Amino acid sequence: MRFGINLPPNVSPAEKDGAQVFEEFLQLSELAEELGYHHVKTVEHYFTHYGGYSPDPVTFLAAVAARTSRIRLVTGAVLPVFSHPLKLAGKLAMLDNISRGRLDVGFGRAFLPDEFEAFQIPMDESRERFDEGVEACRRLWAEEDVVWAGRFHQFGPVTMLPRPYQRPHPPTLVATARTPESCEGPRGGPGTG
Repeated sequence: MRFGINLPPNVSPAEKDGAQVFEEFLQLSELAEELGYHHVKTVEHYFTHYGGYSPDPVTFLAAVAARTSRIRLVTGAVLPVFSHPLKLAGKLAMLDNISRGRLDVGFGRAFLPDEFEAFQIPMDESRERFDEGVEACRRLWAEEDVVWAGRFHQFGPVTMLPRPYQRPHPPTLVATARTPESCEGPRGGPGTG
């Protein structure tokens, strides 16, 4: 069994400001490595005390990578629904290289109505945007000259740079919430792992 730390920044500005939260979480990450923990994990959320200090887990995990050498870095979930796959795949491949292959990518569908409203994305598109975003990222990491003609994004041919450090790509995970359907992972795509 492997143990790690999950850093969901469920903190209000009245309790601590962002700089203090991030410094404490970075110190906890260093301590976790010293104590032999397997991973540090954080999530992507916006605007509220529930995760609002973590709009970009990649940025935080890059800071952890700079201060550690062994511990795995896990996106408890990046949310493809709110990102273009070219940008998301590129940021994650960059982190995989910076960390020399210590990245595990957790994808999530997103489930907070306020986030969908703020991004002006209908919540009923969550599943399709998730499936499309995850599969586009996997193809961008593993293939060259990728042409994508999805419902929400079209691009190509493009070859992602940098290529992921781990081949064909970092291990992928799926965060689940609310329904058994969420546990199935992306529809029509290869399994996770």
